[in-house]
Amino acid sequence: MYFMSMSFRLKIFLLLILGLTSIDAVAQRLVNGEHMIGISANCWNQYGIAVDWGMCTHGGKIIGGATYLSTSEFEYYVAADDEIPEGRWNVGANDWYASGGYMFRIVSNRRRDLNLWLGGTLDFGARQYLLPNGTYGIPKAKFLYGLSPKIEFEYFPSTTFSLSIFMEPRIQCYGHSVFDKVFYFEIGIAFNFYFML
Repeated sequence: MYFMSMSFRLKIFLLLILGLTSIDAVAQRLVNGEHMIGISANCWNQYGIAVDWGMCTHGGKIIGGATYLSTSEFEYYVAADDEIPEGRWNVGANDWYASGGYMFRIVSNRRRDLNLWLGGTLDFGARQYLLPNGTYGIPKAKFLYGLSPKIEFEYFPSTTFSLSIFMEPRIQCYGHSVFDKVFYFEIGIAFNFYFML
């Protein structure tokens, strides 16, 4: 009888040890080869939405995605030439582009539920202009390319789902010489889901 109660006590003790040591088992977040899909929203300067994909590596993650952003009205200057006079127009624009790049995990806690990322993407797409009646000298659309450095703070409320706040000072260039805004400082939020294939 004493032996059986000792065995029972040992089992309880081992279960307690196992339970206490499994608390940190959720540190398996962000393991090499883990995938991420997410949706993000820009809420400063330009407003829009992006669908993102990522794959974790040992020190960061490879990222890619597709983005739509809407720009409120801004002044567009048209220089005079032999065919058209000088003009200034208030126009809006929609940006559509694909991105690819890398994010380095700079700092994280032991459980990896708090992470600071730093990196960026190369962006390629098109800018569509929303032209009022009577405008001239402005294309309806043009090629868009650029560079987007990014800093992101990520928090995991669960083992597979995370929330992020990011800052992204995007630098945009265009397919031909135009007078257009090239720098957008963006702030946004993201909702991400991590999974293993």
